[in-house]
Amino acid sequence: MKPLLDRIVAGRYCVGCGLCASVAEPGALEMAENADGFLVPRRRKPGTEPPSLREFCPGITLKQPRAHRGPEKIYGPFASLWTAHAVDEEIRRKASSGGCISALLVYLLEQGEVDGVLHVGKAAADPLRNQTYFSVSREDVLRRAGSRYAPSALLAGWLDCLRTGKKIAVVGKPCDIAAVDRFLALHPEFEPQIACKISFLCMGVPSQNGTNRLVAALGLAEADVRDFWYRGEGWPGKATAIDAAGARREMSYEESWGRILSKDVNFRCKICPDGFGEFADVSCGDAWFAREGRPDFAERPGRSLAFIRSERGRKLFEAARAAGYVAAEPFAVEDLKTIQLSQYQRKIHAGVRIAALKLLGDRLLDFSGFCLLANLGKARLASVVRNFWGTVRRRRAA
Repeated sequence: MKPLLDRIVAGRYCVGCGLCASVAEPGALEMAENADGFLVPRRRKPGTEPPSLREFCPGITLKQPRAHRGPEKIYGPFASLWTAHAVDEEIRRKASSGGCISALLVYLLEQGEVDGVLHVGKAAADPLRNQTYFSVSREDVLRRAGSRYAPSALLAGWLDCLRTGKKIAVVGKPCDIAAVDRFLALHPEFEPQIACKISFLCMGVPSQNGTNRLVAALGLAEADVRDFWYRGEGWPGKATAIDAAGARREMSYEESWGRILSKDVNFRCKICPDGFGEFADVSCGDAWFAREGRPDFAERPGRSLAFIRSERGRKLFEAARAAGYVAAEPFAVEDLKTIQLSQYQRKIHAGVRIAALKLLGDRLLDFSGFCLLANLGKARLASVVRNFWGTVRRRRAA
């Protein structure tokens, strides 16, 4: 039988977080872009297997131990729900959805609660790719604010970061934060260094090829792009490329995400039971306004949705509000289905998609505590059948 790492990659279950490369024997693994445009671990030493891979890999293992009730069956455990935005108007405009995460990070840094923030931003050498940063100032956070709809290996240097002894906040995709959560359960000695785990809501990671197609749709070759961002400079903001002459090319969020990037999402993301960041202390996303029962993407001042999921998250959020970094109002959970409709639909269909893979012989996925069967009862029979056969077709085409 192939080593577990090889089976995860071959099964297209790898989410590219990079944690396996960090905890493996030094020099054994590196994160590299595959032909499909996703980051996956590549062996530099034959046969090397990262320790405890089955226990921490978020691609195959997600265990939610906290009890669910009512709306938590869909959205995960949370203590309170808010709409929020950065009081600092520069942060609010630069960030993708109201700047709540960025404002919390600036609060933590300026109040001396952390030594730095581990997060992802635009790569210094290539605006079309991502890079992991350790930010230590408001200027750093602002420079790296905004959505990055392309692969990133946030945790490829995780152990090196922890071994500095610094106190950190970590921001990542739900799967990144789930990996951090599992790692800390296995290595509790590092827990005191983690000031906060923050996630953003995620509908899946598009490949690097998706970004290349988006740039081509803007009428540019990759080599001609001098700067690029997916969103920001407004809400939702436009995908924007700056060419060598300084000319600006733009595409709306509905077009860039809806027509191009969302069509090129990682296979593992399509079966994800946690798009809402259930393992974080605070998870944030777009608090869209609604129009005719659907999210409205008209340009407005940014507004974030903020789930407060732990006591640590509550203390941070309340302190940042009291200090004037974040403005917030309670949000009715009943309205979430409308403004986060795609997330809702994926969550209620996750169970049938996973069941389809199990029927096709999967022996790797171990997801528990997400009320998959109970949530499936909220779906219509026709959509259950459609999602089942869609998953079968995608798997057989792989």
